[in-house]
Amino acid sequence: MILADLGAEVACVRRPDYDFDPVGPQNPQFRGRILVEADLKDPEGKESILALIDRADILTEGFRPGVAERLGLGPDDVLSRNPGMIYGRMAGWGRTAR
Repeated sequence: MILADLGAEVACVRRPDYDFDPVGPQNPQFRGRILVEADLKDPEGKESILALIDRADILTEGFRPGVAERLGLGPDDVLSRNPGMIYGRMAGWGRTAR
């Protein structure tokens, strides 16, 4: 939200079938964000997100350890497509898989 307030174009990717916000796009936490729906397990959905990644400056993800890599969206995958990108991880689970 802060980056959007400072003028960044921010996209929030979510699953098409996941209704995590009953208030909808009017919710203040989505202020300044573009909501993008994509099924990352579907090749077409994944390719649409990779197209966004190709022109993005920053990507932050909050998956459990190993999930981004299994989806083909880990740091090695996206930095090979966009070497200038800043890749950040923000997970509440820590970085070790058990």
